[in-house]
Formats: sequence, structure tokens, C-alpha cells
Amino acid sequence: MMRKYFPLEASERLFVAIEEDDVVDAQVSLPPTIALSCTTEIIHDNYALCLQFWLNGVDRQELLRLVRKQAKGDELTAD
Repeated sequence: MMRKYFPLEASERLFVAIEEDDVVDAQVSLPPTIALSCTTEIIHDNYALCLQFWLNGVDRQELLRLVRKQAKGDELTAD
């Protein structure tokens, strides 16, 4: 069960922020070490938000379509 429930406007703000800064670059790789400058509580809250997205209703067919498209190496588009 979720520890915390986030209001709809919080998730909407998150998606706006992701869309503004989500730039895909195939030449970028992760650093060898990721320094986390956040508390354990923030990490737990982030997982709770992800769980909330899932429980609120992921269109599983759409998710499967996107996963298959990604696995084939096709570009993910708005369609």
C-alpha cells in the first residue's frame, strides 16, 4: 500500500517539467557514480509517486505498444 497520496496537480506539474527538460541524446551515458543529494524520504516519495501513476491506471496496451516499439529500435513519437 502507498504511504503517501499526491494530488493530481502535483503529477501534472511533474509531467510538465519532464516534457520541458526531456531531451534524448543517444551519445550520452550515465556517469560511473551517481551522487544522490536527497534524503531517503524523498526517494520513498518518488517511488510512491511512481506507484500512484501505475495504480491510477496505466493503459497497459499502450504501454506494451511503446515497449515493443522501443525494443525494435523505432523512434517514439506522439502517435
